[in-house]
Amino acid sequence: MTLGNDSSIVVSTTTATSIRGESLNCVLLDEAAFIEPHLLEDFWSSVIPTVSSGKKSKVLVVSTPNGIGNKFHEIYTGTQTGKYKTWTADRIDWWDVPGRDEEWKQLQIELLGSEDRFRQEFGNTFLDDADSAVGANVIDRFRKEAKEPIWSSDNKDYVVFDYPNINK
Repeated sequence: MTLGNDSSIVVSTTTATSIRGESLNCVLLDEAAFIEPHLLEDFWSSVIPTVSSGKKSKVLVVSTPNGIGNKFHEIYTGTQTGKYKTWTADRIDWWDVPGRDEEWKQLQIELLGSEDRFRQEFGNTFLDDADSAVGANVIDRFRKEAKEPIWSSDNKDYVVFDYPNINK
């Protein structure tokens, strides 16, 4: 669709070459975590050069989390750790939406069949899709509460998180 100011809006499927060669000012990638990993990697490789041609170009990546280890997880966590210094991440949590309360939450958990599914679909939680002995809630808490090491060897073979306590 071409607008009155000669700018245009293009809608395309996610393929390795769907926008290659275009000069784009804004790219919106919706439900990125659910795009097949090989397609998203190839698409991403074609998007970055496309938007880098403009000084004001933007890439908006929107998704519900879908486990860990995918490109969306990498991008989101990269904004949190500083890996992607020029990117920012915004969240909209379920309680930010007017009319949603604990009663609504309990109904959704019942409809989805588990609290883990609710946490992924509405709680912006990246759950490890592998079965684990301790469960996704514990792993998620460990990730959030992880300590930074106070010392590590040059090759990172030895890492110290706390000094020994002779009383324990």
